[in-house]
Amino acid sequence: MADSQLQMATGLKGKLASLEDFISMQNEELAAQRQEIESLRGDKSNIEQHYQGQLQELKKTMVSDVQRMQEEVKKHFQQQKAENSRLQQQITTLKGEKTSLQQQILGLQRRIQEIEEHIGVDERGQCPLAHRAAAEARRSACGRRARRAERSAAPQRGFH
Repeated sequence: MADSQLQMATGLKGKLASLEDFISMQNEELAAQRQEIESLRGDKSNIEQHYQGQLQELKKTMVSDVQRMQEEVKKHFQQQKAENSRLQQQITTLKGEKTSLQQQILGLQRRIQEIEEHIGVDERGQCPLAHRAAAEARRSACGRRARRAERSAAPQRGFH
């Protein structure tokens, strides 16, 4: 019976020692895991800070780009507005000139009509004075031809 108690005690003490070793190993493993967790948390914090910094830099860049584009759009809008105003002023000026020219044309048409009524116009819409001038031009051309013909018929003077 003493043997069985010794075996039991040795068995219990051995199991207890074995359990204590196991707990000790588990505590060491737990401590290593906690250290790993803390290391990962630090890495996570560093990564978050890094990306937060990049995000802030990106925001600054984008805000500055958007402001620059807004200024460019505003400048182009003002230039377009000035160009539109200039073109509208030119259109107004051209309309005035067109009206003035139309009035001058009407005045000249009236004057032509008055002159035609004064000197008379034949049924073909042609001025008789123009016919008279054309007839005189034909007669003088005929006269020149006749004089030329007389000269050519006259004896030639020259060296024989």
